Amino acid sequence: MILYSSYSAWPIFLIVSVFDSLRKEAPPELKELLDYMDRNWIRGKFWTPENWSCYNVLSRTNNDCEGLHNQWNKVLPMTMVLEKLSAEVAITSELLSHDKITQHRKKDVEFKDSIIFSLLARYQENELSSMELFQQIVKELKSTFPSHVAENPFNVDIDEFDTPVEKDV
Repeated sequence: MILYSSYSAWPIFLIVSVFDSLRKEAPPELKELLDYMDRNWIRGKFWTPENWSCYNVLSRTNNDCEGLHNQWNKVLPMTMVLEKLSAEVAITSELLSHDKITQHRKKDVEFKDSIIFSLLARYQENELSSMELFQQIVKELKSTFPSHVAENPFNVDIDEFDTPVEKDV
């Protein structure tokens, strides 16, 4: 089992093959654990060896972060800060839910939202196809964030999205 705990120090290209070969030799009692490791850490959808391998990485721990948190806690305990923030969020949420305060929103954000909501309304009324809706939303996003929106951000086949919206009867 020592080998399993040292995977993070191995080169990425070795991790999967070594895991597979060790898995074949593992006792049956470890099957459930190894299945979990395989599903979540070796061939996972979100975490793969590329995400967690520390091979050839200078800093392999979070000691730097822990040291910083320790210094902060000497000045102002983080638990106190989190308790104060939590209380403020609870109060703000309560006031918003009873319409005692309103959410602060910038005028340009409200304007963009109104455009998006009008596009969605047109889509729900079948005035726009799915692809036209996406194209219009991308056009709006490009005008706001031109350097962040790719030319074809959806990378999809146009024909997949031309089915009409089904309405509840």
